[in-house]
Amino acid sequence: MSREQETQNANTQPLTIDERIEKGRQTGNHYDGAIVPFPNDINVSRVYERLDPGPRKKVERWINAGYRITPFEYRSSVGELIQIVLRFDHHSEPKEIRQVRYCGNMKRESAYWMTAIEPLRPLYGLDRLAKQPDAPVLVVEGEKTADAAGILFPDHVAVTWMNGASGVRKTEMLAVAGRSLVLWPDNDSPGRNAMRTFAAYAYAAGAASVKIVDVPRQFGEKWDLADAVPESFSDIGSIQALLATARLVDPASVAHITSDAREEAEQHRLLGYNPGYTKVDIAHAAVALSVLDADMYANEWRRIARCVFYAYGEAGLSIFDEWSKESEDKYRKGEPAKLWAAYGLEKAFRADSLAWLFRKAAAVVRERSKNGVGSIPNVEIDHAAIATASVEELSEDHAVVVRGGKVGVLWENYDPRFNRYTETYLNKRDFVDRFVSSIGLPQDDERQTKKKDKRMSQGQLWFSSAGRRSYDNVIFAPGQPLSPEFLNLWRGFAVEPVDTLAVGCS
Repeated sequence: MSREQETQNANTQPLTIDERIEKGRQTGNHYDGAIVPFPNDINVSRVYERLDPGPRKKVERWINAGYRITPFEYRSSVGELIQIVLRFDHHSEPKEIRQVRYCGNMKRESAYWMTAIEPLRPLYGLDRLAKQPDAPVLVVEGEKTADAAGILFPDHVAVTWMNGASGVRKTEMLAVAGRSLVLWPDNDSPGRNAMRTFAAYAYAAGAASVKIVDVPRQFGEKWDLADAVPESFSDIGSIQALLATARLVDPASVAHITSDAREEAEQHRLLGYNPGYTKVDIAHAAVALSVLDADMYANEWRRIARCVFYAYGEAGLSIFDEWSKESEDKYRKGEPAKLWAAYGLEKAFRADSLAWLFRKAAAVVRERSKNGVGSIPNVEIDHAAIATASVEELSEDHAVVVRGGKVGVLWENYDPRFNRYTETYLNKRDFVDRFVSSIGLPQDDERQTKKKDKRMSQGQLWFSSAGRRSYDNVIFAPGQPLSPEFLNLWRGFAVEPVDTLAVGCS
């Protein structure tokens, strides 16, 4: 099965969740983005037993280690089971969450996959939204919290989305069109940011109004509606009363989240890279790819494709295509070339760094070696290649500059408030303290003089490297070409000038 069949391309096939479910009913499989409902006789709590041997054994190890499994059922607007989320809780270990979907008629050992519906996922509670079309909607983070919120506020329809704070953008919001929403975030910064993002996408989908609850300071960090209410709060009011204090979210205040503002800002960066930026020999990237299993899910496969294209441009196609051929079931001739053609059309291409790919490959080797799972690759990525890639990774957003007669680091970062990149100036110590991950030094590196010096923090490595990005001076010179040793802060006009001769003037 090709990856084109594995997931729906949202740009060319903008089918809704309901349309994709209908397609799944008709075809009996999940090709071309279709969603196939689970069989009626499925045992939800033991669905993991139908997975392929690898993920099934992993789940069984968790259960044997004392993890408690809780299944959450994602159903369609008419009540069909279309996705199962399995939550594994342990008294002393972090929780684990995995998604399982049914793929229908498949030519492989199992039609049950440990993956989420892609590219757009359903809300948790579509069936409840359909049954109560006039009820207000309470949006929380996490299925466990949604179930608790449904008990606390029975006059609301409690819903959530899949995959935590980062999953909002991948959720279809059509079901909240015309509805009044109240957002109750987890009591932490990621939770509040996720709800702002939810508000933006809900408004874009046609929500009538969106309010948000400001969780009081008496509640602990990360508190949510599934947790016990602090005793100190009982003297002030009740959870039910707190819901009534929700404040209205102004659509204009979150509109930038769903706009193309960041892509526009990317085109006017001071730093950044164009595809083909790396000086690391492509053979080292091929070694990293050889460690990874090419028979992976489409989203991860495309993420790696973007990384290789970003690092090597057109030159990366050959090694990516050759690696992809290792998946006999999923490889289709010409698919990688189509990706490369599409990537070449993006105005401001961004992706994971080559250093990310090296870290991913190294993690796979460590995991296999630790657990004795599968064959352990007898490969090692060159330390010099890793060091160079790590330096390049930081140079994407940082540069050493001379400013006011002092040497410092310019950090270019995106400011969502103003939809633009801004500059922050750091001294050397602050910069080094920010990037502390340890990097192995090449054997012939002159800095490797003692046994304890065989590794160095990424920040120190970058600052001491001749390959870092650096400028002799920072100048604001609108429209003037400068030599490479100067950094021009001029980014161009924020808007296109009007041709007064063309439009006339009075």
